[in-house]
Amino acid sequence: MIRTRWIRNGALVTTTAVGGLLAGCASEPVGEPDPAATASTAQMVIGDQLGGISATDFAAAKTAFNTVETVDDGLGPIFNERACGNCHTQGAAGGAGVQIERRFGKFVNGTFNSLASEGGSLRQLMTLGTFTGKSGQTCTVPLEHEPSDATVHNVGRLTTPLFGLGLVDAMPDSTFDNIVANEPAAVRGTVNRVRVLLPNPGDPSQSINSTRVGRFGWKAGIANLVQFAADAYLNEMGITTQHCFKGTSILAFATESKPNGVAQPAGCDDRGPGGAGVPAGTDDGVGSCAGGLTQIQDDVELFTDFMTFLAPPPPDATIDPNVARQGALAFLDAGCVGATSRGR
Repeated sequence: MIRTRWIRNGALVTTTAVGGLLAGCASEPVGEPDPAATASTAQMVIGDQLGGISATDFAAAKTAFNTVETVDDGLGPIFNERACGNCHTQGAAGGAGVQIERRFGKFVNGTFNSLASEGGSLRQLMTLGTFTGKSGQTCTVPLEHEPSDATVHNVGRLTTPLFGLGLVDAMPDSTFDNIVANEPAAVRGTVNRVRVLLPNPGDPSQSINSTRVGRFGWKAGIANLVQFAADAYLNEMGITTQHCFKGTSILAFATESKPNGVAQPAGCDDRGPGGAGVPAGTDDGVGSCAGGLTQIQDDVELFTDFMTFLAPPPPDATIDPNVARQGALAFLDAGCVGATSRGR
């Protein structure tokens, strides 16, 4: 069956986004604060939910986001953390983190090579170590290291916050095109369009391999929050998933990570549950996609729900509104709006 909750969520957030986020990109001078907006945000605290989802459903999504995964859930064989919530802790669940992500690669004739065959560009920092495999065998997963031929080493990327990203996801591509078109030529950015590997079933404009403005990830390489969730589940926790979209099985997130590119023996990648109809080597999925089924794997859907309805931080009530207004005007006068709308 098609999960109609996506349809409801997608339509609702779109209407919320247009009024709630575009003001942050406007080039108009800041005027008096909207009393209605001030009243609506005064009661909010960081980590609150947006409207459009029940408190019960949001709590369930938040619980899934914070759930610690184990080898029997499909964790590993290499990973960076055991829960989404373990990486997003600052301020509230969904905030920034203290973990540093490592990457490596090299340049070949001026082109970056991610050294994918050697486990790059992401180096997972944890391993399942020694454990009992699915058939009772002893398994030992090595810790990844940066290969000797890597010449590019990042100093580390801190986990970014997720507050308000549902509003960003809901904006149409034209919003970003208009921002760029209205920037001064001297500071005009470029809109990055990327392939949609896992469409959001609630957005009729999305289909498998369609293109959309990239808006998530350090380099805006991910098109939507559902794909963002599946990608993190795979790369940060090592949990592989399968999904259905209009009868097509999506296996873009169903291949286990290999430490430095070396596949683990059968049954030693982890002890993920698999299940009837789930492709071999996949930890969790939805099974057969016959009959035109559209379904997102349960945890990925819950992670997406949590991020979609996680509200942006409210204004700091301790700051004098007059001081904040002066700061906003200085921000505009300095031309910072043009820089930040390009993602600097």
